[in-house]
Amino acid sequence: MTSLLKAAKRLASDCEIEVVFLLADIPYDFLEISKSLSKLRLVVSSDKPDVQRAAQEDGIALVPLIHEPQTRQVQISQAILEAIADEILA
Repeated sequence: MTSLLKAAKRLASDCEIEVVFLLADIPYDFLEISKSLSKLRLVVSSDKPDVQRAAQEDGIALVPLIHEPQTRQVQISQAILEAIADEILA
């Protein structure tokens, strides 16, 4: 996970990105991940109740997904649209 976070930070720096979306299937220490992203804002998206609970407990922005068999591409598209609709992204 560390190398993935480092890559996300580099990409964010190169492309002037402010938010990192994490599609998660298992609960992580989202607070620690958020801290490691420094100035980047973390948004977690998942259809798993335990992941949603962990994100909420860590005070991380959450975009719940409906459990449907979808590709990751469809899931991230849905998460971004939901985040915009819920005014998580401005």
